[in-house]
Formats: sequence, structure tokens, C-alpha cells
Amino acid sequence: MLFRRELERAGIVRLHPDFYLANEWGVPFPSISIGIPFYLAQPDLIAIHADRNGYMEGVSPTDLLRFLRHEMGHVVNYAYKLYEQEDWTRQFGSMMQPYTEEYRPQPFSRRYVRHLPGWYAQKHPDEDWAETFAVWMTPGWIGVRFTRIGRKRSRSSTIATGPWLSSRARSFADGHRSR
Repeated sequence: MLFRRELERAGIVRLHPDFYLANEWGVPFPSISIGIPFYLAQPDLIAIHADRNGYMEGVSPTDLLRFLRHEMGHVVNYAYKLYEQEDWTRQFGSMMQPYTEEYRPQPFSRRYVRHLPGWYAQKHPDEDWAETFAVWMTPGWIGVRFTRIGRKRSRSSTIATGPWLSSRARSFADGHRSR
């Protein structure tokens, strides 16, 4: 599977998420299980869902990988409990913030990466991390770099080479928890 090769290329070789069919995309906190919408399992279900709902998430191979990368960000966060670390909280915010379905995005903000539609990184710190991780994991993407002080910047000329993320990536590859 292409996604597994991407994980290996990113150095994530010991963390293997479970996959299951669900009503929507998601990773239940604090699991490492990725829920994939059930309608993606069969072409006839895709057609029925498209008829009733119009918008389809993850139907094309490109979109499927986009959503899997995002959900893998949640898996990494929960598996290594990154959200408990002071530097993670300083960068992304507290996981204790309310998680609401309705949020007012700032479309021109340069503080957040853009990966999934709808400025999803602005929804909650957990989504900000998952979107940042997904961009970092996207092959050939050069849009995320971390500076020494840990602030994200977009439109960079290097791919995730800053000390904050690269040390985390090395730790994931080694299969150790970051401390």
C-alpha cells in the first residue's frame, strides 16, 4: 500500500495504526485506530453517498492519502502523548481547549498550514498538529519548516528541517517516546 511506503519513507516504521470502517474519518482519542468512512469500501456505496450528500471525502487516491496523512498525525500524537509535552502545547495550544464543530477560520492567516479544505488546522490544537504532520509527511512538499523558537512558518524552502520536528521524527523512527 502506498500509505505504508510513505510511513516508511518518513521513518515511521514501528507505529502501525489499526484501520476500521466508520461513519466518518477519525481517530478516537487516545487510540491509534484510524476510522475510514464505510462508503469508501464499495463503489455502489460511494455512488449512494454521493447522491445523498454531494461532497465526498477521500474518494480519489490523492484525497485518500491526504486524509490518511492527517489521521496519522492524530495517531502519532496519541501514541507518543505529544500533547502532554510543554513544547507541543506552546506550539499548538492545549488539548483541553473546547473542541467545537463551528469555528470561524482566518483564511489569510500564515500561522497555520493548509492541507485539508476549510482551514481545518484552525479548528483545534489537535487538528493543527494533525494538519502540520500531514503536510510534513506529504512527499515533495516544501511548505513547512520549524524555526529554533518552534513557530511554524509556511512557504519555506526546506521540508521540516527545524530542530523541533526533526528530533520528533527521529524519535518516531527509533520507536522511542520523546521525553
